[in-house]
Amino acid sequence: MINTSSAFREAISGATRKTVEQDKIRMKDGTNLTIERYDLLSHSISDGTSGTSSFDIGGSVIGKYTATLNNMDGRFDGMDFEGAVLTAYSGVVLSDGTEELLKKGTFTVQTSEMQDISVKIEALDNMSKFDRKYDSNLSYPATIRQIVQDACSSCGVTLATKSWDNDDFIVESRP
Repeated sequence: MINTSSAFREAISGATRKTVEQDKIRMKDGTNLTIERYDLLSHSISDGTSGTSSFDIGGSVIGKYTATLNNMDGRFDGMDFEGAVLTAYSGVVLSDGTEELLKKGTFTVQTSEMQDISVKIEALDNMSKFDRKYDSNLSYPATIRQIVQDACSSCGVTLATKSWDNDDFIVESRP
């Protein structure tokens, strides 16, 4: 669940709402870029949760970000986006003229392709880092929390929460 202000809820339900898109990119060399709505020719985030005709329990989905950046003025010429970390935001303009942005996800750029007057970017969220064999020296019995922390550590993912319901459940032996 994403928390929003009452002003956001009022603005999003209005007939004349004005949406806002913004992406922050940290390039591999440490350079920071802000991509505003006018920089985007197209933009989408795919973050499905289940199969098309089922409700899957225990599955995970890799979020995918795709965008085409406007490069008519050449400002992105020579930039290597691959490996950059991109944080996507979406929001609305509130009645007082300010913007309220909601974080939609953090992604790592997998591919970028310079085209005539644009740059096409495809990026995946951190769930993609788990798409490999899990090899661990974790001793059992272990709690679910220890197993998840170990998996995150071995895949280079920062765990977003320190605790959750039933995280102290003990798994007696390695599955």
